Amino acid sequence: MTTRQLLLGLLLVLHPTAARSQSVPVPENYCLPQTEAALEVPLGATRADLAKAFGAPLRHARRAGRDADGPYQITQLGYPHLDADIGRDDRIERLATGDSAVATPSGVRVGQSLPQMMPRLGLPASATLSSRTWSPEFCQRGPLIPGHAHITFTFDSTAKPGGPRLVRIEMRQGGS
Repeated sequence: MTTRQLLLGLLLVLHPTAARSQSVPVPENYCLPQTEAALEVPLGATRADLAKAFGAPLRHARRAGRDADGPYQITQLGYPHLDADIGRDDRIERLATGDSAVATPSGVRVGQSLPQMMPRLGLPASATLSSRTWSPEFCQRGPLIPGHAHITFTFDSTAKPGGPRLVRIEMRQGGS
């Protein structure tokens, strides 16, 4: 945890109304716990885990991937509420959704406004972003390799009451 994150947390504890009444930019180096690297199933889980959670896919395709170990096959699977890429060792290396039916472990889901989403991630509801996308890294404790796993939250660009709404969640680790 950075000094800035610690100070922001302290501000919320000591003076919660002051923090809510001001816009607070999300710290550039904010990281999410690796437990957030899931949409019903975690990144790195097996194809069997995915089938157990979602059943048979509606769509199935293959494409070439490449990582530090060289080329490999990626299997792309499409479900009603989720897309997944299966890579090396039959493990999930990408999860994506544009549907509110699935959520991260903290309850972040498509359709939420920024003030609804941010407290679920440990940030104040008044947190603001400077662009339509936010891609925090995952923190270092856990099975994911730091710097090789990330999540991207994409927001709509229209002005709506309550602020921008989340329209897509995508997380990936490893290859291409």
